[in-house]
Amino acid sequence: MCALRASRQLGADPMEAAYWRLDAALPGPGAVPPGWSLVHEYGPTPARPALVHV
Repeated sequence: MCALRASRQLGADPMEAAYWRLDAALPGPGAVPPGWSLVHEYGPTPARPALVHV
């Protein structure tokens, strides 16, 4: 659930796409509440070699 909420629904990353496909396939209301969205995306830097979603 946390990984799904920290990913872009229409992102290019295959892992993000897999999270969203899994959420759609599971029964129930889904892991992402209505109106939920990412606030900011921090790209990789030399000090932070990872993409960070808030």
